Amino acid sequence: MGGVLHVRLHSLRCLATRHNYSTYNTQSSAVVKLVTKVSQRSKIGKRGRRRKVRGELHLRIASFTRNSERQSFERCTANDDIESDLDRRRID
Repeated sequence: MGGVLHVRLHSLRCLATRHNYSTYNTQSSAVVKLVTKVSQRSKIGKRGRRRKVRGELHLRIASFTRNSERQSFERCTANDDIESDLDRRRID
């Protein structure tokens, strides 16, 4: 009877060890999958953000260029108008 009990206890220990090992593997693989998904999402998010930032930067530069060209054009036309008014007053 002692031999049978020892075999049963040994088999129960093996089952418990296997169960813990399989549970550990299942949990660790689930954690690895979760971490992998999160890291992939963050990389994808960063790629998208980089593209948006670069695009916004190009738009900002373009709009700044347009505004500065417009301002310089307005300055030139305003100065030309003032000078032409002064010339007219001098003539009159």
